[in-house]
Amino acid sequence: MVLNLQPLAELRGRYLAAAAEARAAKATLELAESEARRMEALYRDDRNVSEQAMQAAQARVRAERSRHSAADQAAAGIRETMRGVWGEAVMGWAVNPDSGMMRSLLEQKAFLVQLVLPHDLPTGSVHGRISVAPAMAREHARPASFVADSPQIDPALPGETYFYLVNGGGFRAGMRVAARIKLQGAALAGVIVPAAAVVWHAGKAWAYVKQDEDSFARFEVATSDELDGGWFNASGFDEDDEVVISGAQLLLSEELKYQIRNENED
Repeated sequence: MVLNLQPLAELRGRYLAAAAEARAAKATLELAESEARRMEALYRDDRNVSEQAMQAAQARVRAERSRHSAADQAAAGIRETMRGVWGEAVMGWAVNPDSGMMRSLLEQKAFLVQLVLPHDLPTGSVHGRISVAPAMAREHARPASFVADSPQIDPALPGETYFYLVNGGGFRAGMRVAARIKLQGAALAGVIVPAAAVVWHAGKAWAYVKQDEDSFARFEVATSDELDGGWFNASGFDEDDEVVISGAQLLLSEELKYQIRNENED
């Protein structure tokens, strides 16, 4: 999914304001400490100032120290909230007022995408070549670069979550995307069963293969590896099999009718 960065932008604004207040409080504290040291020196030097004036300066230091501590803690709290929700890397962009990456994201010149990948995917593939496209327009794929592990989950999909950065337009916040990952390892032989050949029955995918001029046989289609236009099957089909891509649903209906008729005859 393309992430909505509005919550992050709001946290960024709050953090930068809190950080500015903490810096101002620190500067005021340093002035108060300097004044308190001067008053203490004058008091020790033959009581050139009253004890009450010295104590007032010391009290101001304590007040400014408390103010600075509160401002510092407020900024740190917002920072930790960002880290918990967005992770260390994205938090680093957000807390930097001069971050070019954050500016590109807020100006929608780049997009932060969260991908849900299988638990057993090799680490090298997670950090490797990945392309991302809108789920409904997979031909418009763009390269995506790995950012970091995501502390967020996608309740709709099981798997490990990761942040990726995609440059350029064509995306919108909340858009579902599909990723294509280049896996390392030996090539796997098989065929692609076209989507037009697939019919669904009893919760499974099937395709009809021509046996001869007048007969067809139904075979189960593995749907774990979906590609553009169909499903990759490493077994169960031969490359020269002729699958039915028009009228497969009619064949299934006729087959089921025949099975029901036989059951009634029995």
